[in-house]
Amino acid sequence: MKNQEKVKNLIDLRVQAKLGGGEKRINSQHAKGKFTARERIHMLLDDGSFEEFDMFVTHRCNNFGMEKEKYLGDGVVTGHGTIDGRTVFVYAQDFTVFGGSLSETLALKICKVMDMAMKMGCPVIGINDSGGARIQEGVTSLAGYAEIFERNILASGVIPQISAIFGPCAGGAVYSPALTDFILMTEQNSYMFVTGPKVVKSVTGEDISIEDLGGAEMHSRKSGVSHFRVADEKIGIETIRELISYLPQNNLEEAPLLECTDPINRLEDVLNEIVPDNPNSPYDMKDVIHGIVDNREFLEIHADYARNIIVGFARFNGISTGINGNSGGSGGGASEIGGGGSGTFSGGAGNNGGYSTVEGYAGGNQSNNGGGGAGGAGSLTGGIGRASSISGSSVTYASGGANRGYSPAAGAANSGSGGGSNNGASATGYSGGSGVVIIRYPDTSLAATSTTGSPTYTNTGGYHIYKYTGSGSITF
Repeated sequence: MKNQEKVKNLIDLRVQAKLGGGEKRINSQHAKGKFTARERIHMLLDDGSFEEFDMFVTHRCNNFGMEKEKYLGDGVVTGHGTIDGRTVFVYAQDFTVFGGSLSETLALKICKVMDMAMKMGCPVIGINDSGGARIQEGVTSLAGYAEIFERNILASGVIPQISAIFGPCAGGAVYSPALTDFILMTEQNSYMFVTGPKVVKSVTGEDISIEDLGGAEMHSRKSGVSHFRVADEKIGIETIRELISYLPQNNLEEAPLLECTDPINRLEDVLNEIVPDNPNSPYDMKDVIHGIVDNREFLEIHADYARNIIVGFARFNGISTGINGNSGGSGGGASEIGGGGSGTFSGGAGNNGGYSTVEGYAGGNQSNNGGGGAGGAGSLTGGIGRASSISGSSVTYASGGANRGYSPAAGAANSGSGGGSNNGASATGYSGGSGVVIIRYPDTSLAATSTTGSPTYTNTGGYHIYKYTGSGSITF
């Protein structure tokens, strides 16, 4: 075979690989309002930056007639490219090939991308559209999931991991996104569940729709699994690009510093009137956030989940900053069982490093939503978990109060130091009203070294609790 024939054969193979499962299945994807794997990658990455790996890989299964049906790429498109000039690694499951089901070779392709992302210290983005394991391959397919999960765990806190759910994500496929840092779902076609409605009905007798079982709204509002819920894939891809702009490449690098076009001396008159005279009157903490950040731009995370807490990213003078605060307009800003997003977000800020964390508190009438019993216990656990994340953080931390703060909220607001170290952490200069409680963690070496204002002290279950009836300060 002459060189020209070899080149032509290579070009033909590339054309064949780009068709995935064929034109008919591509048209079916489009009819559902979904893009193909390649279309999604090209929308996500900078023009012309995508370099593909393993385009001609096929599966190795010879059972159940599978040897007669092979597609180049085997159901996943992998490679690397850039977003705003910064390198990212990406994989996108191709639903036109065996429903995006996971085979041995498909898993190997994903693992290769994740290994290279960790080696290079770059974010990895997974676009999920899969029906689960490829059952024709049996336990070989399931072993592929184990390899992917292991890499999710090894990459956690090392590089950012982002999952986009742009179709079904069922069975074993659902666990990998759950192990990543951020999950994004679309409103119409995204589903995440281990077993579908038919299996649930056969086991429990319960009739439940796909949407109620694992749809975007359920995971955004109730379970908190999804961090972002968007109207369609285009908005989802734009959101991922925006999210990447706030994140460092890895835990050893700083987040990108952007030029600030917002005047540093800009006055925001609305801040003079936003806090009502009546401390029992609610107001929207987001108005405060939008008023003080660069260009009033705030990327909120978990916007629909635990709405008494606001978390997200913004910039101050071009510096990427994580914001974590109570929302006085929802449940009085009270800490509750479902408010774990605050601690999770603070922990993520510390783990990936490279950006600051700012807290804002607009406390309501009570800190434990539901009072005593299970509700009170759950909210206390949530408050302590949040404070633990803050004190254990290794990034620059600042806090501010816009109204009143009680119980764990006050403790969290005053439990961090500039370097995030527990030992020597200071909460000096704290001033608050009756009922303020500052909590330190179950380590006797972290008891207060000095206090002013005569707080009452109790030790409950190893937690150091200092209750103030007026202004005072405390140093650990």
